[in-house]
Amino acid sequence: TDQTIDYNTATALKANTFERTGYTFLGWATSASGTQVYDDEEEVTLTKKVTTLYAVWEKNSWKVWFTTPSGATSVTANGETTSPLSIEFGETVTIVITPDAEHVIGTVTATGGASLSGEDGTRTFTMPDADVAISITMADKPTYTINFINMGETISSQQVMEGQAAEKPANPTACEGYSFVG
Repeated sequence: TDQTIDYNTATALKANTFERTGYTFLGWATSASGTQVYDDEEEVTLTKKVTTLYAVWEKNSWKVWFTTPSGATSVTANGETTSPLSIEFGETVTIVITPDAEHVIGTVTATGGASLSGEDGTRTFTMPDADVAISITMADKPTYTINFINMGETISSQQVMEGQAAEKPANPTACEGYSFVG
């Protein structure tokens, strides 16, 4: 907005009323790409007939909080294992979750307006204009019962975790007229 200041007279600049999501207003510069020269509402004495001031903005940084839950060997955010991380507004954040051998990823949620995308062990989001807390739950890998049956009789039963192989039981006793092939 325009402001009239008398030549060579100390006058306070009007308070900034502009807003920019994800940025903090620092003050005023005398060129479009210049550094801050005046603070908001600073008293100035101008010695030019026309002076144009340009808003100077700084991108906000926010914290990303996370922990490694029981059942995970590691959790990283942008490759870092230490929480919290300071991330600038608008930056992409990548969360990598590595389950241990007995667990799978249960749920992954985020606060602060972060919208998670991705699957398996990787989630990403764009840093909002707020702190973000990542919450991760792990679940036990499913187990299955494998029954080995010979001629209608269970000869062996095993509990096997998802992704693991069952152990071969002993070969069944021979039945007259039959050969065991596996």
